[in-house]
Amino acid sequence: MDLPTFTINEDNAKELLEAQRNIWKHGKPISLNELATSLPIHPNNIPSLNRLMRILESSNFSKKLLEDGGYGCDLTLSSQLLLKNHPHTRVQFALTLLEQMVTDPSHHLTSWFQNGAESSFHVLNGMSFWEHMSHDSKFIQCFNEAMECDSRFVKSLLVNNKSFKGMFEGIETLVDVGGGNGTTVKAITEA
Repeated sequence: MDLPTFTINEDNAKELLEAQRNIWKHGKPISLNELATSLPIHPNNIPSLNRLMRILESSNFSKKLLEDGGYGCDLTLSSQLLLKNHPHTRVQFALTLLEQMVTDPSHHLTSWFQNGAESSFHVLNGMSFWEHMSHDSKFIQCFNEAMECDSRFVKSLLVNNKSFKGMFEGIETLVDVGGGNGTTVKAITEA
């Protein structure tokens, strides 16, 4: 499955940023039948695939296409960014946001609002996110990979888009807070 070449330029930078916003939401169209047979879906659950595809379509992660009178679907730029082999992949960032350590605190919002704790994460774990993370090497690796993924994405926009390059003209001092491995600040300096 070959993906189209995607170079960031002034014309498509806004589209790419919109796709990125959807995440914080296969190279050719495929019919629902082809999709169902290509995935490990139990036959009893195949009728639900149509509903799932409608949800993905309304969330801009799939396009509905009608070919030869049949229903088909295709990837949007938002869903292409969730492919591991896309040059601007956001997979690691999305996977980090879905980690149990990140999602579980949302189940403790009521307690947090009622007891005045530091955060819902603190209610659940008895410590801050950063304190807890320092004890979880697996999550640290996942988090760092997500930040590097994000930095590569930002760098791609800064380095390849003339509109963004000009926004740093005249800046004499720059502070990179929480900059991970420095990829973004290096790109800003180059721009």
